[in-house]
Amino acid sequence: MKHILRFFLIFYVFLAGCQKKDIPHVPAQKTQYLHISFISSTFSLHPREAITYPSAFGTKMLFEGLMRIGRNGEVEPAIAESYELSDDHMTYTFHLRPSKWSNGEEITAYDFEYSWKKVIDPKTGSLGVQNFYPIKNAREILRGRKMIESVGIRALDEKTLEVRLSHPTPYFLEVTATSPFFPVNARVDQENPHWANQVGKDFVCNGPFSLERLRIEDEIVVKKNPKYWDAKNVHLPGIHIAIIKDASTQLNLFEKKQLEWLGDPLSKMPLDAIEAFRKEGKVHFFQTLGLYWFFLNTESFPFNNKKMRQAFAYAINRQLIIDHLLQKEETPAMGVLPHSLASQETPFFQDNDRERALALFQEALDEMGIQKEDLPEITINYNAAPIHMRIATAMQEQWNQVFGLNIKMEQQEWKFHYDKLQKGNYQIGGVQWQSWLRDPIYIMQTFREKSDGVNMSRWENAEYKHLINLAERQADPTLRRTLFNKAETILMEEMPVIPVYFTTIAYAKSDKLKDVYMSELYEIDFRWATLEE
Repeated sequence: MKHILRFFLIFYVFLAGCQKKDIPHVPAQKTQYLHISFISSTFSLHPREAITYPSAFGTKMLFEGLMRIGRNGEVEPAIAESYELSDDHMTYTFHLRPSKWSNGEEITAYDFEYSWKKVIDPKTGSLGVQNFYPIKNAREILRGRKMIESVGIRALDEKTLEVRLSHPTPYFLEVTATSPFFPVNARVDQENPHWANQVGKDFVCNGPFSLERLRIEDEIVVKKNPKYWDAKNVHLPGIHIAIIKDASTQLNLFEKKQLEWLGDPLSKMPLDAIEAFRKEGKVHFFQTLGLYWFFLNTESFPFNNKKMRQAFAYAINRQLIIDHLLQKEETPAMGVLPHSLASQETPFFQDNDRERALALFQEALDEMGIQKEDLPEITINYNAAPIHMRIATAMQEQWNQVFGLNIKMEQQEWKFHYDKLQKGNYQIGGVQWQSWLRDPIYIMQTFREKSDGVNMSRWENAEYKHLINLAERQADPTLRRTLFNKAETILMEEMPVIPVYFTTIAYAKSDKLKDVYMSELYEIDFRWATLEE
């Protein structure tokens, strides 16, 4: 134990010593512009592509869907002024309010029909498409079994959108508030498919802010959108977002009052700053509906063996990692559903169960008919950010101590890391996963079908799939939780993914910044925010 602690501390000091000291240029303060920073560059500002962070934050400032999450945390009408739900709970009819795109054109139901169909179309290859599965024929279209014209999405006229579902879906309104469901201007998207990559007349949006400046690796500047339907309740004239990949530099700028926000969910707060701010009462924490896990490629030897996957999961000392590497009041994950979504109070397995891990490791070798020396070189892939490096290094050290394996590490920028995992070119891949819904389905459907782009484990189980399909259709909340619990039991027995910890948000902000909305969905919304003099 002392050896592990000493390793963690030495490694963290090494990281701190390697931090860049140069501070990037921060433009002259614009009156009342909010100044924040992202820890990495955005992957895209296109709603069809921006399902990962920080891209999702950018699109939320620039776009809005039929519904939105209000400042009270409840789903409320946005571009849809009202809606009706049929008696069988399978047809929504949305009535759009008078609203305009940032270029002055009217937002129509045809824009929504076009945008949603574009996501579902297999030719597009959109991320987050699994969220459209409840819509009639969406799944069959994605499998190539039906044509896009058969999907249950239809504009009845310019201000009326009809959506037919394949089954009652209690969370459907909430999912329409997420970025894959945001509309794009159909005319612009057809005339210029690359409109999202540049500032100009073709970057047309419909959210509380519009794009003023974009340098993808350096900064994003947005300004209040005067065409936004609820512009009277947007108080900030604009937001300057600096891309600062070094947490120490972010801290320096925050302490110099050049940034009004430090930490999650936009960036990362250095560990020493968390402790210092905690003593001063300046840091805030709360639990999210997310977790850090490691996908295991179940089609890659030796993780095509269930006992080998279990052995690697049981060998981890999660509490040690939380106490000495994270320090944000996270909780160990011995399951994939956070406490508020889970049905089972007890963990599915014991943390730091090294004796069981060693036994399973040997059983796996026996089943495969090999010796430990016959195992291939094993590599942990992770996102190139300090927190991911620390976690991957902890895994490397712990698995080496338990199994006597020399495990390699490989880091890449997020978009390349994600692409590698999606294509199955990895063995162990670390990812922070965040639910966008207050419902177990978002996390659990990740493993429904191995053909889904988000199922990077490439694992599939017929009984698990059946239980998820039943739960998705079940209206009774008690029965639904029971079905999810049975499915999670299978998942944790098969172990295509290793849960490590449930995530929290830790942040500090300027006292001048008020009325920022945050939620357990790892959301932050500045549309109602004010910045006092």
